Amino acid sequence: GFFIRTFRMAATNSTYVYANDIADLRSQDVASVAEGAVAFVLTGSFNGSTATTFKQTVGVGGGGVYRLIKSGIGTGNSDFPDTGYNVVTPSAPSGTGARWHRISIGPHSVKDFGAIGDGIVDDTVAIRNAIAAVGPGGTLCFPAGTYLVGGQISNDAAALEINQTNQSWVLDPGALIKLDRIPESKSANVVRITAAGVSITGRGTIQGAVPPLGSEPQDYNQAIVQVAGVTGVTIEDIRIVGNRSARAVSASMPSYSHDGVFASSGSDGLRVREINVKTVGGRGIRVFNCDDVALDANSFLNPYADAINCNVGPTASHSLRVSDNYIDKTGVPQPVAGLVDDGIKVVGQINTVDPAQSKLYESIIVTGNTVRLPPTFLRMLSIEIFGGARHVSTVANSTSGGNMGISYNNVQFGSVRGNVVKSPQYRGIELADVFDTTASGNLLFGGAFGQEGIGCSATNVAAEFHQNKNLVATGNSIAGFTETGILYAGVMHGVIGCNGIDMSTSTASAAPNAYGVWCKISSSNSIYNIPTDNVTICGNVVIGSGTGSGRNNVKVGFFLDDACFPSLVCGNVTKDLASPGPGKYVVLLNRPVALTANHVVVGMNTSGGTNAIFDTQGTGAMSNNIRLYSNTGEPDTLNWNTQVTIRSGDVPPDGSGGGSPVISGMGSLWLVRSGSAGTKLWVCLL
Repeated sequence: GFFIRTFRMAATNSTYVYANDIADLRSQDVASVAEGAVAFVLTGSFNGSTATTFKQTVGVGGGGVYRLIKSGIGTGNSDFPDTGYNVVTPSAPSGTGARWHRISIGPHSVKDFGAIGDGIVDDTVAIRNAIAAVGPGGTLCFPAGTYLVGGQISNDAAALEINQTNQSWVLDPGALIKLDRIPESKSANVVRITAAGVSITGRGTIQGAVPPLGSEPQDYNQAIVQVAGVTGVTIEDIRIVGNRSARAVSASMPSYSHDGVFASSGSDGLRVREINVKTVGGRGIRVFNCDDVALDANSFLNPYADAINCNVGPTASHSLRVSDNYIDKTGVPQPVAGLVDDGIKVVGQINTVDPAQSKLYESIIVTGNTVRLPPTFLRMLSIEIFGGARHVSTVANSTSGGNMGISYNNVQFGSVRGNVVKSPQYRGIELADVFDTTASGNLLFGGAFGQEGIGCSATNVAAEFHQNKNLVATGNSIAGFTETGILYAGVMHGVIGCNGIDMSTSTASAAPNAYGVWCKISSSNSIYNIPTDNVTICGNVVIGSGTGSGRNNVKVGFFLDDACFPSLVCGNVTKDLASPGPGKYVVLLNRPVALTANHVVVGMNTSGGTNAIFDTQGTGAMSNNIRLYSNTGEPDTLNWNTQVTIRSGDVPPDGSGGGSPVISGMGSLWLVRSGSAGTKLWVCLL
């Protein structure tokens, strides 16, 4: 640092000047002071105000060093106005036109401008003066202390506005910018950023206001920090604290008061990383209609609404990364019916009337996040991509609790892979109205109440949008769900392959009917009944609970319900399907009305336990091309309903033979071979 002096000194042609404050420096007679002289301002007050005096040590975040400029400056030159900080105009002798220009020796401190930081005195004016004086490209430091702001702000305003391009704030550890208690009718930001390239860093805290007593709910803070449509903003390594008691209490009052960070339309290039958001009454981070956004390694504790919410606006949005965030909402009460509060939510806009007007969210990566939600039967999702998105990857996330783990709705070209989902109340992974999407390598555990491991469904609102096409569920490990391991409803062209489905580990009570894989028509209304067809089901393992476990009732390994044709079911293994009682089948076809000219191939499947390989049921006649080959099962290997007409040559006519060849009506040769433990192997020889 520099030597500390508390006296004035100005000699003829002197090179150094010492002043006690800015007012003292301004009063220096510079007529006899040499051009380029250096002034040390060791103690002082902003613009001579005695109401907010301070004391600083040069070189330790305060004070100031100035150089005298005389030549080339005329009296009253407006290019160098007196700011009271960076530029100081000598008051004597008058008419010289000289200026003292501050020499930067490090970050400027808000205390240079009279901020007290004691949590009692309102520091709003002092900090606003500091913002203006430090100017574009400068760095403003907040030493440890509590800076009370906003006591006199008007409605919808900001206590502090960073309106200087590329200005940087550094909040030292222990620094707290706190919004004062404000009148009930007002709402405000604590900090609003209205200039491009601004950064807020450090390990300090920005805190919202405490609502007036007896006035909840109320939208007191539009956001604690708002990025107001400017580009290139960085918010890093700070803490943001709200007051969640301002939260709306019913669906009719969804005020979502005071978000932690809100980036409004046009805040492109936003970077928010390693911040901590705690108990805000609204969303932790909200991004609206912005491109090129990265939200990385942030932590969220009990935000009342979505921890992260990203939404398209009047135009489509592009390039979003949400990575390595930690979200814990287990301390938030059950959501109110009608309000949807997620861990991570990304929302597009599908226009079902005019598809050309749809606003899609493009190029989304959600990876490495941990989301913990309370258990709930209401719609609280850990990760939700909703309403229209394209090119989406959700990779290596870990979720627990909530209603669903990961949900895609109206997504094109999506991937859900390598995620761990624990204890959802409904579905582990939901794929609704998605195109060209893969769910692979995920670990899903149902826990106490989980119903479906992977659920793919069409919502049937408009046919051009609401249909699942080209879906692949492969290599997933699914355990502990009570009703269905994998559901395909309204899926056109799909693969279910190499999944392990263990429904014996469910900790919930028995479900009346449960299936390892269930393919069915999507028929939530009578207008759009979308079948599931062209599905390949191969290489899967389904394990039921067996006899006497009482925890579920898995009677069917693979249930092709309604119009699920043509289909290929091959190379699957089932074990311990539920008993006692009839209806235990590796593959079960169901069609309640007449249907003709369908094709189903069931081959090379293995049944472990007292299970039939194949059965059909229903009240209508079917004329189907049903081919069975090389399936291994128990004594009742084949069964079919008497109302079903099986084409000649496609299956043996009955279960007789005992090892003898059976020739069907069209000349196909079948061999029934006896095997170990009473099993039979049907082989089509011709």
